[in-house]
Amino acid sequence: MGKLLKRAAMSTAALITATTAAVGLSSGTAQADTGEQWVHLSTSNGVGVYKAHDPNSVKVGPDMWSPDDVYVLCFASGSYVGTHGNVWYKTSVQWYSRTNEFKFPDAWVFAPYVDNAAKFRDGSLPRCP
Repeated sequence: MGKLLKRAAMSTAALITATTAAVGLSSGTAQADTGEQWVHLSTSNGVGVYKAHDPNSVKVGPDMWSPDDVYVLCFASGSYVGTHGNVWYKTSVQWYSRTNEFKFPDAWVFAPYVDNAAKFRDGSLPRCP
């Protein structure tokens, strides 16, 4: 039943996001989303799905690759990965396109490997509490 509730919540969130986007487009105003949102993996890097914002923490899901997607809640500073920085996205849902399935662990993904940290840089995600 837990998975069913998470899927319902995810569907509701996606519906709200789509409705909000449609209203914004129809009003002719240009504004960035500032909240939870789907983020498309757009780099050639594999993306680990971790329990904490540290690449040495336990993996809680399979690695992801473009064109997979993650439902991002917020961003936070975590462990540095090489010279790519220390910005991580908190995610509650992962979409694996190759297997056509959702996974629901609360997890962290390294933002530069997801979308070159674009959602962090454009200010469309809130900082995690």
